[in-house]
Amino acid sequence: MGEVWQAADIRLERWVAVKVVETSADPKVTERFRREALSTTAASHPGTVQVHDVGVEETEYGSIVYLVMELLPGPTLADRLEKQGRFTVEEASEAMVQVARTLTAVHSSGIIHRDIKPSNLVYDGDGRIRVLDFGIAQLASHQAERLTSTRHVMGSLPYISPEQAADNVVGPPSDIYALGCVYFELLTGRAPYAGSEPVSMIYQHVTAPVPHVNDVVTVPSHVDEFVASMMDKDPSRRPTAGEVVAFARRPEVVPAVPVGSRELPAGLKPLALPSSSSSSSAASSAPSVSLVTAVAGVVESAQRTPRSHAAPKPRFLRPRVFAVLLVPVLIALVFSGLTFADALEERSVSSRAMTIAGALPESYELGMDLIFERDALSSDQVPAAVRQAYRQVTDDSIEAWHDDITKVDLADTPSLRERVERTYTVLKSIDAYRTDLEDGDKASTEAAVAAYTDTAYELLDFATEMPNIRNENIYKQVTNLKYVRSASESLGIERTLMVPALMTGKIDEESLEAMSEARTSWQLTSRSFYGDAPKATQKALDKISDGTFADGSRGLVSQNAVVQVINDGSLAGAVRDLETHAPGRPAAQVWSEDMTRFIQLLKDTIVAMTLIVSDDVGEEHRGIQTKVVLSGVLAVAALLAALALLAGMFVLRPLRGRRRSVDG
Repeated sequence: MGEVWQAADIRLERWVAVKVVETSADPKVTERFRREALSTTAASHPGTVQVHDVGVEETEYGSIVYLVMELLPGPTLADRLEKQGRFTVEEASEAMVQVARTLTAVHSSGIIHRDIKPSNLVYDGDGRIRVLDFGIAQLASHQAERLTSTRHVMGSLPYISPEQAADNVVGPPSDIYALGCVYFELLTGRAPYAGSEPVSMIYQHVTAPVPHVNDVVTVPSHVDEFVASMMDKDPSRRPTAGEVVAFARRPEVVPAVPVGSRELPAGLKPLALPSSSSSSSAASSAPSVSLVTAVAGVVESAQRTPRSHAAPKPRFLRPRVFAVLLVPVLIALVFSGLTFADALEERSVSSRAMTIAGALPESYELGMDLIFERDALSSDQVPAAVRQAYRQVTDDSIEAWHDDITKVDLADTPSLRERVERTYTVLKSIDAYRTDLEDGDKASTEAAVAAYTDTAYELLDFATEMPNIRNENIYKQVTNLKYVRSASESLGIERTLMVPALMTGKIDEESLEAMSEARTSWQLTSRSFYGDAPKATQKALDKISDGTFADGSRGLVSQNAVVQVINDGSLAGAVRDLETHAPGRPAAQVWSEDMTRFIQLLKDTIVAMTLIVSDDVGEEHRGIQTKVVLSGVLAVAALLAALALLAGMFVLRPLRGRRRSVDG
């Protein structure tokens, strides 16, 4: 609907996109356009396009309504597909994570996009995917009002959901269906259904079997099944946007819950016994098993031999031989029994560790977001739009944390349960604390800052609940997470002081001293964190800091400016360098955008590190489970061997006594 032009905002010296529509052709156009502006604004999120202005312009040719939006450089996913071909599983899944995260926020705002397709998903200047064109989006508050005829289906036919194609009331699952079609197209290079006639396309969406990616290209079976579940004809069977994020973040991991199931598993499934690949472990129990078999045969043979003094008695049936064999068997029994008991204790520890590790990624993400929102809301110099963006990011993190923490069994971890309950108490009142931060008196503001800080620390100290697993690598990673709290605080102080200073062109001695202390803390923290991080995390940290993370990320524009201000004792040199770096843009904007980008990438890297910890804890737990099974089997085998030897000794004693009595 309408045309989109690139235009120059002369007042603010920036390029913008302007969407214009002539209203004379259709009396409903103005209302629909107003709804688009309302939907786009209501869906305000880092993953959507920012609206600058909306209005009506009277011209000699009639009324023209216009919508001024942020200009994104592109390309769209459709452009990317056309030029470079289909995506890898990892590339397609990363795109799904970004779009589904945006849809999670959009759906929570009561908005259904209704036109998700590759050409409406565009890359911004930082390589992130934004969701565009809310032209036919439906607000929950307007669901009863229709602006389209029942004979005219709105939406793009290759991606339209069955319920939308049938012109029924749609909900968030409709967007998931369209996103599933996009996922399918990214992986295969073509849309799931093809046809030249609209009727044919609609018929296929409503009645045709759900296509599978593996019918076109080869991908892991669980990826194929998940994409198919997103395109299920039944809206209630499709995953939510949050579930799409959870799956696509780690597409290489087979889901613990089968696709299509919405219930958590009732309990842990029993582990399978080791396969032939565990031959070295199985071999250790072979002597005991063979001994049981041999002794059983001896006992049976002795019972069948006639009890006559004339029957010759082999030497290996003497009780002394059985007693000698019994010694190593008893040693094996004691050793295997102790190993089994130790394995049971390790399993108890690793089970608790798995419970906590499962809550680490979302907990650390939310903890950092709370600190950054606290600093943004408590500063008068931060623009309202930026504050709203921080609030939205935090709300997304709260929802993701809530989804994760409800799946964690807290019954056997009282301290973790109490920590979660304290966090819940604050998060339920987050809106009230936000009001106090922005508009409250001094006492209310201080109380709100304390609540934000304490809750963030509760979340950033989750790793302290982790029990000591006998794995040095996991121990080092968990210990390294203690630096996150200090890093978040240091970077938060830099942002709180630098942005107002650059905007006003002034900085006092007290602010310089506070920033110097924060910089020193950040440099020490980053060096320690980098040194103890796994190789994969070190590579990620090098990438986001131009190889200078261990030196306080001085390779970044924003961090170098902080050092320059501290060393010079003034802003002049830093402002000059920042404006040189991005001519025509205010120094505060250049610094803030670089810092925001760095913090987001750092947060993603830390969350990725917690995911590595979670995976390593899971692998360690599975290894301990195997140890429990093998040591248990060995203990049982040794016990049976000992009983067989004892039985053999008691059987032979009467035979020996009878022979002596006959000889006498």
